[in-house]
Amino acid sequence: GSRSAKENAARALGILARNDQNKAAIVAAGGVQALEDMAKDGKMPAAYQQAAQEALKILQHFPRESDSAVGGTKLNCEQATKPSTTTACAEKLRGEIGALKSGNEEQKAKAAEQLGTWAAVSDENRVAISREGGAEALVALLVTGSDDAKWHAARALRNLANNCEAKEVILKAGGVTTLEPVVRHGKGKVKEAADEALKLLSQEQETQSIQAAGHGRIAEGRARDTIPTGEGTRVAMFSARFDGGPIEQKIRKVFQILCDRKYDILMVAADAGQNFGDLTTKYLGRLHQEHGTMIAVCTKHYGEMTASAYSSHKELKFALDYEQFVTVLPLRVDDAYPPKPPGGPGHAFDKESLAQGYILSVFKPSVVFLECREKSEIEIAAQIANVLQRQKVAKDGSS
Repeated sequence: GSRSAKENAARALGILARNDQNKAAIVAAGGVQALEDMAKDGKMPAAYQQAAQEALKILQHFPRESDSAVGGTKLNCEQATKPSTTTACAEKLRGEIGALKSGNEEQKAKAAEQLGTWAAVSDENRVAISREGGAEALVALLVTGSDDAKWHAARALRNLANNCEAKEVILKAGGVTTLEPVVRHGKGKVKEAADEALKLLSQEQETQSIQAAGHGRIAEGRARDTIPTGEGTRVAMFSARFDGGPIEQKIRKVFQILCDRKYDILMVAADAGQNFGDLTTKYLGRLHQEHGTMIAVCTKHYGEMTASAYSSHKELKFALDYEQFVTVLPLRVDDAYPPKPPGGPGHAFDKESLAQGYILSVFKPSVVFLECREKSEIEIAAQIANVLQRQKVAKDGSS
């Protein structure tokens, strides 16, 4: 083949040789001799020779019949093909990892190179290296090492990432966030090796995210199904400060969950616009007529008097005025409870702190709140459903 074809073939052999069965086939087919000839050909470009040399580094550690046997396992302990198999080889592995952590620059680079070579040989080696702390040490070397050490560290991480257990260790050690700046700002072979390692790790992260999302959707669906149907329960309405923030967004998801479970639940839409006031008045009318429940989302400033004629302050006052018709169910979503709406001489609309008076009148010590801090949307919806299940409409339609 042409020079470029031979170079590509050598790189392909190096990749294939990471699998033990492939190694055996390559050795049996005379691949080692062909690669040695390529590596010795001084007339060829450096990249051509380097590709052959890297493939040989992997293949030269393939166990042969002449290798020493320990416990029935063919093992080349001199080259530490399987450092986890014997005490001697395990000690050698720990020695290399020790050099990686506390050696000088040259020792660190050589240790990273050795770990990379071992990691290219087998899954057993990859697991052994990761369990002895080699993966974390290699990630650290990407930050503190010389360019040569970083190159060997990135290559070693790339080889380790071919094993699921080792890959998990690298991810937990911050491998992705450490490799990203090396890929962005590195040069030459350092950048190339880091990029290869990052692609392997990023694929795993993406797979985990997809799987987690899938499992999350399944779990959420099952959790929804455990909420009893709301058919026959009395009407309920969410009362809240609408500011578009995370609490509002969370409660709107709770609202949708309850609607899906067929609860007669009301909440003014975020885009109600000019109809906001009419809808609020209509919903309050239903609460009064049907002896419904006002679900008060108790943020810190809930009930504050504002310029709006249709605010949580109006809803709070309505609940107090018609307390014999309307049941109030507080949701504690803030550390401050009961709510502490601002007021006083400096307040634009509540000079006499009326809002705080309404709060104390409605949220009496005897009124039990639902603890919603640190709870998911499903958990909050389930708590509300449990309360509403105790407030059913009579079969004749009366309240």
